Amino acid sequence: MLDLLQKKVTWILWIITLIIGASLWVSQRSLRDAAVIGSPLVIGIILFTGGIAFLKLKFNIFNLVVPIVLLGMGIDHAIHLYYHLTREGKRSFRETWGLVAAACLFNVLTTMVGFGSLVAAAHPGLKLVGTFVIIGLVAILLTTLFFLPALLQLRPAKPVLDIPSQ
Repeated sequence: MLDLLQKKVTWILWIITLIIGASLWVSQRSLRDAAVIGSPLVIGIILFTGGIAFLKLKFNIFNLVVPIVLLGMGIDHAIHLYYHLTREGKRSFRETWGLVAAACLFNVLTTMVGFGSLVAAAHPGLKLVGTFVIIGLVAILLTTLFFLPALLQLRPAKPVLDIPSQ
């Protein structure tokens, strides 16, 4: 039964990944920008999977949904950071990164407290859900906060949109 669930979850992950990719492509009107925004999520999921393997943790019927949850939560920070770093004309890159990074960090910490409380559960399956979410959130946050800005520094600058204030 676990094998069947793993196959279903794999399909769901691919579908969600395609939906996220298509949404980014449509919203940014650029395949390159969509790839830039999505890259921290992909690398974060790879790091999450590597962390799980390194710690010799196993997927079970409870924690199979964690990668799905991580995809949904993980893309948000990359979208916000990308938007602010590429369109924020009044602040420096470093100041903008600091403001958005602080918001992302606080968001992840509060989410980790919620899911992390499962680590104290008596049921081993729930403990693993909490552990998996914490590992995944940290991996995605780190790749978003450090890989995405580095990637943006490597690409040619796009003109900043000049939006008149009201």
